[in-house]
Order: sequence, then C-alpha cells, then structure tokens
Amino acid sequence: MKKILCLLLAFMVIGPLYSQYSEEEVSVIVSQGWDYITDGRQIDSAFSVVQKLEKICADQGSEKACLNMLQLKAEHHFFSNSLDSAVYWYKRGLEESEALGNENEAAYCAGSLGGVYSSMGRNREALEQFQKALDYRVQVNDTSGILYILMRRAWMQVDSEQMDGAMQDCVSVLKYAEASKDHFNVGRIYGCMSVIFEKQKQLEKAIEYQALSSAKYKEVNYEEGAVANKVNMAIIMKDLGRYEEAFALYDEALVFFRETNLVFGILSVFTNRAVAANRSGDHKRALVESDSALKYAIPFKLNVAQSDNFNEKGIAYLALGDLEKALSFSQKAIDLLDSSSKSLEKRKNAEKTLSKIYGEQGDYKNALVHYKTFALLKDSIFESKRSNQMLRLEEQYESQKKQSQIEALNAARELEDTKKKAVQFGLIGVVLLSGVILNREYQRRKKVRALHVSELSLAESERTRLQDQLHFKNKELTAQALHIAQKNELFNSIKTELEEAKRGDEGDFARGMMHKINLDSQIDRNWDQFIQMFTETNTDFLQTISTRFPDVSKNELRLCALIKMNLTNKEIGTVLNISDDGVKKARYRLRKKMKLETNDSLEQVILTI
Repeated sequence: MKKILCLLLAFMVIGPLYSQYSEEEVSVIVSQGWDYITDGRQIDSAFSVVQKLEKICADQGSEKACLNMLQLKAEHHFFSNSLDSAVYWYKRGLEESEALGNENEAAYCAGSLGGVYSSMGRNREALEQFQKALDYRVQVNDTSGILYILMRRAWMQVDSEQMDGAMQDCVSVLKYAEASKDHFNVGRIYGCMSVIFEKQKQLEKAIEYQALSSAKYKEVNYEEGAVANKVNMAIIMKDLGRYEEAFALYDEALVFFRETNLVFGILSVFTNRAVAANRSGDHKRALVESDSALKYAIPFKLNVAQSDNFNEKGIAYLALGDLEKALSFSQKAIDLLDSSSKSLEKRKNAEKTLSKIYGEQGDYKNALVHYKTFALLKDSIFESKRSNQMLRLEEQYESQKKQSQIEALNAARELEDTKKKAVQFGLIGVVLLSGVILNREYQRRKKVRALHVSELSLAESERTRLQDQLHFKNKELTAQALHIAQKNELFNSIKTELEEAKRGDEGDFARGMMHKINLDSQIDRNWDQFIQMFTETNTDFLQTISTRFPDVSKNELRLCALIKMNLTNKEIGTVLNISDDGVKKARYRLRKKMKLETNDSLEQVILTI
C-alpha cells in the first residue's frame, strides 16, 4: 500500500512537469489556430485552439500563448459577426502587449482594432488605431509593417470615400516601395489607386493603373493579386456597360478562387455578377448568381453580403413582374442591416428598390414613404461624407500646427540654454571672454533664425488651411446647388407619378399629396443658404452686379451666381426648376439689362467681375 501511495504522490508532483509545453510546441499550436482563421471555414476549430492556449496561459504564463489567445478570440468573434466582442478582445490584447512592452504585438493589435472599427463604420476611431499601429511600426523600424498599415488605412478611406486621404497614403506607400524596389507592394498600391480613380469615375485612369498593377504582379509571380485585378477590371467594364467583357473576367477569377478555395473571393464574384446581370437586363441570370452568392454568405453570417444579394433579387423580381417576391426580398435586405455608415449606403439602395416595387403595385402611399426614406438616407450619407472631409482637413491642419509649435518651442529652449551657457563661460576669463561671447552670439542668432523659420512655417500652415477651407467651401457650394437640383427633380418626378394617380382610384390622395409637394417645393428652395455660402467665396460679386446693373432682378442675380459657378444651361435649368427654353429666355433678358453687344460673351463678362 505504501508503495502505491508513493507512486501516486510521485505522479501528482512530476506529472504536471511533463504536461508543460515548450515554446516550439506553443508556436505550432498558435500557427494551427491562425491557419483555421485564414481558412475561413474552420472558425469553430480555431476556438478549440483558443481554449488550449487559454489553459497554457493560465498554467505556464507563456507570453506567446496569452497574446495570441486574445487575438484569436477577437478574430473568432469578428468572423462570427460579433464586432463589439472583437473590439473588446483586441483592446485586451493591445493593453497586455503594451504592458509587456511587446511593440510588435501592440502594433498588430492596434492595426486589427482599426480594421474592426472600419468594418463598423467608426472611421475616426479606425484612423486613431491605424496611427497608433503606424507609430509602433516606426519605433521598431519595420518597413514592411509600415507599408501594411498605410495600405490598410488607404483602403479604409477608400471604403468611406475619403479619397484625398486615401491617395495621400497611396503616395506614401509608393515612395517607400519604389525606394526599396518592392515590386509586390508597388503592384498593390497601383491597384488601390486604380480603385480610387474608378470610384471618382476616371475610368481611363483606372484602367491604366490596373495595367500597371498587373505588370508588377507578373514580375513577382503573384497570381492572387493578378486575379484580384481581374475582378477590379471587371467592375470597371461593368461601369462602362461592357458586360460581356466583365462576365469573361469574372469567370477567369472564379476558376482561380475555386481552385485555391478562397471563399470570400467566390462570394465577391457571384455578388458582382448578380449586379452586372441586373444592369445588363438579364434578370433571370441575376437570380441564379445571387442564389450562388447566398450559399456562401448565409453560413458565414455575412449580413452585408446577404443584404446585397437579397436586394439584387428584389430588383430582378421587380423587373420580371413578380412583385410579391420582389417586396419580400427587398424587405429582407433592409432587415439584415444595422446602423453603421456602411449599412446606410446599402439600406439607401434597398429603400429605393422598395419604393419602385410599391409604385408598380399602385400603392403610392408606401412608395412615397420609402422614397422619402431613400432621400433622407441620401442626404445623411452626403452630410457624413462632408463631415469626413472636414475632419480630414482639421486633422491635417492640427498636425501641421503642432509640428510647427514643437519646432518653435525647441528653438526657444535651445536659445535659452545657449544664453545660460554664455553667462557661465563668461566667468572663465578676460582672454577667452571675447571669443566665447562672439561664438555664443553667433549661436543665438542661429537659433533666432530657426525660431523665425518655425514661425514662418506656422504662418504657411495657416495659409494652407485657409486655402483648403476655400477649396472645401467651393465644393460645398457646388454640392448645395446640385442638392437643390436633386430635390427639384425628386418633386417633379413624384408630381408626374401623382398626376397619373389622379386619374385612377387614388385621385383624392394624389391631389392632396400634390398640394403638399407643391407647397414643400416652394418652401424648400434653400436659396438664402445658397446665397450666403456663395457670398463667402465670392465676396462683393452680387453687390457689384446690382451696382453696375441696377435693373437686374433677384432671380437674375441667382442666374449670375450659377453662371459664375460654370454650370451648364441644363444644370442651371434643373437648379432653377425651369426648362432649357426658360434658361435661354432668362439669359436673353439678362443680356439686354447688361446692355451687351451680340459679339459680347455673357459668361466672360460675369467671370471677370
């Protein structure tokens, strides 16, 4: 019995020692967990690795096990669409990494946290985390890490339509990559720049940069990047209406994604083919493509992808005349979306589809409700983009201002130190006194010059900020004019539909709504706001017109302002809610009041004022 007890005791003491994992074994377990995450279809298997690492962390206190356990937990929640939980665990990982002084892991956690915030549409927090990750990468002199963070930040800004910021990051990456002859990242950044040009509707430039990107990928034999470029090129072909070329490119990409088992690539191709099929009028094919995409989106609980494809099915069924199914799928598209800024764009499209479906059903009341929701979401997205642009300008200005202030303080501190040293050295003796004083005076003047240069830099930053503000106000003014035009088009379109409804069973409802719309359209001109914004960027213009040509009316002053903005006759007519002939007559009356000769250009006269 004593022998048995001794053996049991020995096992209890020695056993745990044999259950310890070496660092090499921990590394193997960690790699296995990340392989599961990368695969995309083995998320639950990744969680079993998390549990194993959690035990190793508790038993051994292994830094590698502890930090990777937190990161894998965050990734598991991210792919399970639990974004708030993903934020929590990545924050935990960041805090632990910073506490341990592990700058590489802190950089990874901050960059991943920025990616999660970007997925949630929380762009300001995403930018903060990307900047923190960038600072860590700079501290450890990790060039490839710097390029990676700049690339992620550029793509985030592309998604949120902050194109100026995205292009700045692209240029920074290009400088790094070209200097080190990093053809792989040069190819990636050309691809990103191509997408920026595509979103800005500069399609020829987009095609040019896609070709540059593909050439770089060919040099380094990066087939996956070349295939991604084919998908982007297909999107450009779709925008150009060259649908057969787009489908051919999608087919080539799909073969590669299936061979390499890249689930998200397959999903992207099916979704884009559904959009292209609807646009080309092949609505039955759009239904097939959307069903194929949903087979991948539903198991992974990818709500945004599901919403996109349900909306495409709604559009297809609407075109095919099956209004009941169209209504069902479009409503599903809306139900899947949350309140993030990315989802607002998707919901706007779904609300527009629903409005069309109700219109086809003759339910003009619900059609109007959903069209108003669509218009409100459109305005909301417009305001959000404008706020993002302003935020970017403010951040740039504050950064320049802080840098100039730091330089000024450093120069002032050095100047003060120089004065103190001059006094101390003055006690050395008469012989050295003259030389020391002359030397320190030279140093003082040098520091004063540095201080002066810093002050000039601060003044230049202020001048740049004012120029940026002026540029932004001009863009905002044009946007305001187009906004007025869009509202006029909206009301005219609704009035036309209601005119038709007046002749049907809903005549009383239609007449009532027409009365409201006519009233709203008179009230909601926003001309006072437009004139105020115009005057901010064109001081004294309207006053000069009124002084030189006192017979010019208020409406003709508005016409002058729109001509000053270089708008076409068609755009002017839309903004003023008059026909092309009305614009021509208004211009003729204005020329007479300004007493212009036949050969005089009205535009030239107004632009020179």
